[in-house]
Amino acid sequence: MIRKIYDIYGNLLLLILICLVLIGAGQSFSGPVSISTGLSDASISTFLSTVICLTATFVVARFLKTEVIHGLIEAKIGKKVPSLISTLCSIIVIFIGICIVVAFILKRDVTALVATGGASLMIIGIALKDTFVSVFTGVTFNIEKPFNLGDLLQVTIGRNTHVGSVSEITWRKTVLKTSDRVIHIPNTALSNAVLINLSQPDNSTTKKIDVLIDYDTSVESAERILYAATVAAKPVEYVGTPTVFARKLERDGVLYEVEFRVPRFWEAKKVEHLVIKSILECMRNANITVSFPKTSVIQAPARAKISDNSHDVFNLVKQSLVFQAFPDHICERIAEVMIPHNVRARANIVIYGDKRSSLFTIGEGVATRVRSDKLGDRMLREHFIATQSFGRNSFISGTPHSATVTADTPVRVYEFNQQAFKELAIQFPNFIDLLSIGFANLDLSRSDVDGNVTSSSNADVLYLQQFYQGRLLAMAMPRTIV
Repeated sequence: MIRKIYDIYGNLLLLILICLVLIGAGQSFSGPVSISTGLSDASISTFLSTVICLTATFVVARFLKTEVIHGLIEAKIGKKVPSLISTLCSIIVIFIGICIVVAFILKRDVTALVATGGASLMIIGIALKDTFVSVFTGVTFNIEKPFNLGDLLQVTIGRNTHVGSVSEITWRKTVLKTSDRVIHIPNTALSNAVLINLSQPDNSTTKKIDVLIDYDTSVESAERILYAATVAAKPVEYVGTPTVFARKLERDGVLYEVEFRVPRFWEAKKVEHLVIKSILECMRNANITVSFPKTSVIQAPARAKISDNSHDVFNLVKQSLVFQAFPDHICERIAEVMIPHNVRARANIVIYGDKRSSLFTIGEGVATRVRSDKLGDRMLREHFIATQSFGRNSFISGTPHSATVTADTPVRVYEFNQQAFKELAIQFPNFIDLLSIGFANLDLSRSDVDGNVTSSSNADVLYLQQFYQGRLLAMAMPRTIV
């Protein structure tokens, strides 16, 4: 440390020390010098004082440049300060030192000197105005840090708006990188721009999707369908809970707004795609579509909607995978014997250990079942949405339910119990064969623990049908034997 100080300031401090010693020597030094040069003792003392003051000025200027600007400030902000700033600061310090020498040591009027220096600084300032603004704006950004490298920044300059990630911050400019270009924005422009840091306080972002649905679909049903679709989108991670609102009454229908927040803004487009895909799938399962313009004539058969106050159970049965193989007249009878239940959000539809020998089919909303895999090593989370069924094993064997099923949203669920099955098995001779096909299809549509859809051969399909046919025959036997 001492060696560093000596290398930087040693010569200047030594000069000051020598001058102080000579002044302290008094007549011992000034006498001989005065005789040899003809200068007075006062002139020699003034000269030595001037040298001390100017040398001290150079020491201060060098300290400011080396220790403060290129030392303390650079360490604080973590960037190199442009030499222009340190040079200008040194010039100002030296100019002030000269003014002090002229005014207090040489006893001269410094008005003209100050005026000349001020005018010179003004001319320099005007010439380098943009440079100074850019530099000091860069200093401000680096000290206050309104944004960092990698942040998603929205910059509004006048009527122009730019959105991109910050790839570089210098003393003169800030560089934004978008998906297709690189934007260099001068710090002079940023000093008067509106900046929105989309990455703070975190990387999450809110997205909205508008869906226009016909007036003949009730608001409550549309909300449940859209919310269930948003929650069921896979694989999607949300911050908080998605919301659905009926926002506006349009000429062609009700405009619904689906709003959700994703934890990472760079995944927003992918999440939007998955949510829209899920919404379309759930609306298709519910047999409803987005609203068509009322001025157009759409030649299409009239369709009853599951979501129309949940009264069209026949349409639900026709779209359920378990009952798809049944003809319409049997589906009508199934719809008549199914028992509807309205379950509030976060309530249990069935509880682990319940002895309810029934098959449950979701009509509206979304439900979740958490169970262990076949090996008992992992917990699997399954979501059930409109037209999907659960409880098949308890329905066939009468054993207690192996997992709890909870309503994530307000759910309308339909129960098909063993008593209804036995009555229909007597009424329709092919009922058991068709239901065994439905259960086999339900098995084949299931995914394995890694989320991969299982593939089966024709032999596997036939085996599953015969397996369920035997079990259903055994269940119906006591009521079918005369």
